[in-house]
Amino acid sequence: MSRADGLRDRGAARLATVNAGADASDAPWPLPPRAARTFYNVADAWLPPDAGARDLVAALAPHLPEAAARTRLVRALAWLEWSPRLLLHSSRSLSWLPREERRAWLDRLERRGPFRRATARVHGAVRQVGR
Repeated sequence: MSRADGLRDRGAARLATVNAGADASDAPWPLPPRAARTFYNVADAWLPPDAGARDLVAALAPHLPEAAARTRLVRALAWLEWSPRLLLHSSRSLSWLPREERRAWLDRLERRGPFRRATARVHGAVRQVGR
């Protein structure tokens, strides 16, 4: 057995352990942890407070069937996470801003600025799972 096969087997064992309690209808986790954190915080800013009763990242899985769509969303989330620092608005990243400030910043980015496309892509995803 090669080293790569051993690593693959360990990865499959970890995935089986994580999904042990999941039934067949559960979709796989669609985003990496950093992107998921940013998505939760963006959704928290854009959705009403009562919308947080379900796992929004898990609900996102059916809306991202292909790897290219997931990659585009992850990149857009990374740009949004770093946007306050890159545009010299704050010394904090987006997830660490207060909710009201986060909402105002996202609305500003959606109207104008270099991150309009990334903001529109993420806002579309938030609207899909927020229904």
